[in-house]
Amino acid sequence: MRWRRLDVPGTDHCHLVRLAPGWRLEGEAVFADLRGDARLAYGVTVDDGWRTTWGTVRGTIGSRPVALEIERRQDDRWWVNGRPAPDLDGLVDLDLGFTPATNLFPLRRLALPIGESADAAAAWLDDERWVLRRLPQRYERRGADAWWYESPEAGYEGLLRVNADGYITDYPGLWHEGAIRCARRERMKRMHNPDTVAPPEGGYAHGIELPAGHRLLFISGQIPVRPDGSVPADFEGQCRAAWANVLAVLDSAGLGTEHLVKVTTWLTDRGQSETNGRIRREYLGAHRPALTVVVAQTLEAPWLLEIEAIAAAEA
Repeated sequence: MRWRRLDVPGTDHCHLVRLAPGWRLEGEAVFADLRGDARLAYGVTVDDGWRTTWGTVRGTIGSRPVALEIERRQDDRWWVNGRPAPDLDGLVDLDLGFTPATNLFPLRRLALPIGESADAAAAWLDDERWVLRRLPQRYERRGADAWWYESPEAGYEGLLRVNADGYITDYPGLWHEGAIRCARRERMKRMHNPDTVAPPEGGYAHGIELPAGHRLLFISGQIPVRPDGSVPADFEGQCRAAWANVLAVLDSAGLGTEHLVKVTTWLTDRGQSETNGRIRREYLGAHRPALTVVVAQTLEAPWLLEIEAIAAAEA
């Protein structure tokens, strides 16, 4: 099975091997990470009930080596690199956040009829902080090839498409089935987050590099005015209204939020920063553009923020 990344340049491939008993999933993911180019080989062993028994991740992220050995023992206790991980005890699924491959296990294990749903918390490898933690998740079977997935703590929800074997074929905004030509990958934007600068927190990149052959869309500052001329009274409503205007301009050019390379937001109150960041992450998902937030005052204006952006796509 092969995938291409949608949020950053990258590819992933894996295959499933029958054991006696159980199964072994083996694969490799190559992608652009905030800390540099990543190349990770992964393997997960499950029993006949599709419950994780062992997992490994080895490779590099930028200049940093990665070596993880993850074990779930028969008493449902978890160990990471030979040390107990009590926060994960009782879980049965290992979810590697950098690949869609491990979603295969809960889908096969649950085998839900259409219309039914189930909680399936997992030991999740957070692919931003690179730590294992307990992550609540929920799956709902909506069709023969469609599962609704949501994980509020990870800030993601979407309709996953799967093939007859249970592999994800479309993971909205993150992965899609199929290989991507090396030549195309070389033309895509690159993130720059040097080790000499503190790692970015909150969903952005320090620098974005665009190779030749891209068209640019410069979006003027969008204020929170609805098409009928009204302005929401509260900050959250204004934030969503401004983002709706940004999305409308993007759509008029045949682009989406995944094409944004720079977003600048002006706020009138520093206390609005947390809400602004939360709503921005809702709209951007896993996408990581360059960001700037400026706190400034406006004169005799009803709006509380303004959003300016730059988008890029291959010409």
